[in-house]
Amino acid sequence: MKTKQALLVALLFVVLHVGSVFSQVNTYSFSQYISPYSPGLSGNQIGTLMQDDDLSLINLPFTFTFNSIPYNQVYVSSNGFLSFVQPQPIEYFPVSGSTQNVISAFGQDLLMGTVVIGDLTSGSQTITNVTSTLGLLVGDSLLDTGLEFGGINPTITAISGSDIVVNVTPTISVALYDMFIKNGELQERTLGISPSRIHEIEFINFTRYGVYHEILNFRIRLYETTNKIEIVYGSIVPFFASYESEVGLKGNSQADFNSRKLTTSDTWSTSVSATQITDNCAFDPYTYPEFGWTFCYEPQNCVTPTLTANSSSTLICTGQSATISVNGASTYSWSNGSNSSQLIVQPLVNTTYTVIGLNGACTASLAYTQIVSNCTFETENDLLKTAIKQYPNPFDETLFLENTSDNEALLSVFNFEGKLIYSGILSAGSKTQLNTFSWEKGIYLVNVTEEKSVKSTKLIKN
Repeated sequence: MKTKQALLVALLFVVLHVGSVFSQVNTYSFSQYISPYSPGLSGNQIGTLMQDDDLSLINLPFTFTFNSIPYNQVYVSSNGFLSFVQPQPIEYFPVSGSTQNVISAFGQDLLMGTVVIGDLTSGSQTITNVTSTLGLLVGDSLLDTGLEFGGINPTITAISGSDIVVNVTPTISVALYDMFIKNGELQERTLGISPSRIHEIEFINFTRYGVYHEILNFRIRLYETTNKIEIVYGSIVPFFASYESEVGLKGNSQADFNSRKLTTSDTWSTSVSATQITDNCAFDPYTYPEFGWTFCYEPQNCVTPTLTANSSSTLICTGQSATISVNGASTYSWSNGSNSSQLIVQPLVNTTYTVIGLNGACTASLAYTQIVSNCTFETENDLLKTAIKQYPNPFDETLFLENTSDNEALLSVFNFEGKLIYSGILSAGSKTQLNTFSWEKGIYLVNVTEEKSVKSTKLIKN
């Protein structure tokens, strides 16, 4: 005969509840509009004054939640993006690359500063035939990369037409001299008051590496409390080079992205949502963001579901069906494709069914295991072979026990935890009615002691 303990062990596995919360950047809402792009207020410098493939970790003035995780620090890459986890040492394409939890405003190989061409004349502080003075200011310095100025970085003292004057005399003459102007900067500043502060990270006078006469200005703005993200573009002067950039968000995996795609010659206002993680935005003199153009991403305001599930029958016999009901969310999606809050099942063995509950963009999952029994004993020594009758089986709120023999019997009923819930003497030829309203649904073991022998059977309450 199977023991009571064997039945109880099986019932310990009635419910397997696995709670998982999913909140991905691909659920962030997207909008775009024109924002003011006034000159930046004074801010703190991030990193060095001349950056190429540089990475800086900065502290945030408030806790910012990205992809459902709160952060107090963020990495700033001179290649046009932020990352909330440490990125690869050199990352040009942060959305399609291996870096995770990214906000990319202009993911590319960028250089801080402006690169122009001019003619050096030994002994003269005037650099002539400068290809572009756009964005250059008196006080900007040149990087003396080839020691043409004896290892001293000269400063611009005057600008006149296509000529600029510096305060250091070159020692050699060089035609078509590449000039790296140190007029770029990476800044951070905090605007407003708590709990509605905005932390702004601004890229000033950047250019794509290897591209001349180009000016890129843009900002990434992080909003306190709402966790909204704005990418705002300022003055843009693109040169004739078709190096695309990656723009948008990336979460914890290659499957979680929310970026933009643009392949036609038009402004970035006509970009569309990316369908592949490698999608990017074209950038050249005909395709670039207009002044003040803003991409905005906002996490969905929703409540993560707390799911619960139960079965119409905690234990069923092979061939029987049960209804698993779930609640706690607005809509549901079962592993078998059903979208109902109830799932009718008829498994032959113990089977786990998984459901995802959704409250808008917030989701959670739950797994429920339906227990199945063959509902037979290994021996014939059960109540069906005695004069003790019990019915109905399965039962609901009332259970009848009848002794049709000439001997009295001791009846003991145990629940699935092994706890004795009823004990009584059933006289010969008598019948008793048990009110089982307070009994939980499940399996029960009935022991009958008669003339020093103990026989058992199990009953199921629906």
